Amino acid sequence: MITCPNCKKQLIDGSKFCDNCGAHIIQQQQYQSANFNNYQSNNAQQPYANAQPFTNLKKLVPADVKKVNIHHILLIVLSVFMIITLSFPFISATGYRREMLEEDLTDIVYEEFDMKAEDLKEVSLFEYSRIANTVDDEAGVVYKVLIGALITFMAIAALFAVVKKPIGTIIFNILSTLVFSAHAFIFLASGVVHPDNGWAFGAGLYIYYIVALMTFVCAIALTIRNSKEKKAKKASNANSMNYNYNYNNYNNYNNYNNYQ
Repeated sequence: MITCPNCKKQLIDGSKFCDNCGAHIIQQQQYQSANFNNYQSNNAQQPYANAQPFTNLKKLVPADVKKVNIHHILLIVLSVFMIITLSFPFISATGYRREMLEEDLTDIVYEEFDMKAEDLKEVSLFEYSRIANTVDDEAGVVYKVLIGALITFMAIAALFAVVKKPIGTIIFNILSTLVFSAHAFIFLASGVVHPDNGWAFGAGLYIYYIVALMTFVCAIALTIRNSKEKKAKKASNANSMNYNYNYNNYNNYNNYNNYQ
């Protein structure tokens, strides 16, 4: 149905003259055409025809974001492995001390926890803290506090990695590395690690720093990836809102014409 622009009487579609007042209905068609042109002009920057449907929103997400988040998985693995490195040899017997220990590998050196000479050839931080506690109570307490702080920082860093919060992992990775380095400094300052004393840093020290560096790099990569995902999600939401806005405007225009 169309409406006579003069007397507002409802007429049959296709009528050229109003059977009530005789007005030319072509004026109504021109009126609607003018309204449509005004609508297109007012919404030129957001035409409904250019809006993307919801089914195509996934195209806005970069291809690398859709893939399995290998950085997240790798960060968890590295964070857990950092804790395991504490059981690796932190100091190793060298020179005369190694020769002395190898003379009788079954000899019990520390009866308190049944440590043999063979076990002293490679000593981890865990084991050394136990040894220090039997020799010097004050030194044992210091080492236990440092070990406790180190494990705590590592565990928190691993937890942040699990929940996909790389910034937290970076912070506590740095803290744990500082505490670990404090252990190394104490060993050097106290003369424990010295050629004349027959001790040198073991493989565990170097493995830890390598893993810590890899964890740091991986956490930065995950931070960048998370930023890209947020931008892609924001772009998808913006396009969705644009689609709804233009679709509703188009429907409103059609409803307006039908009403007229």
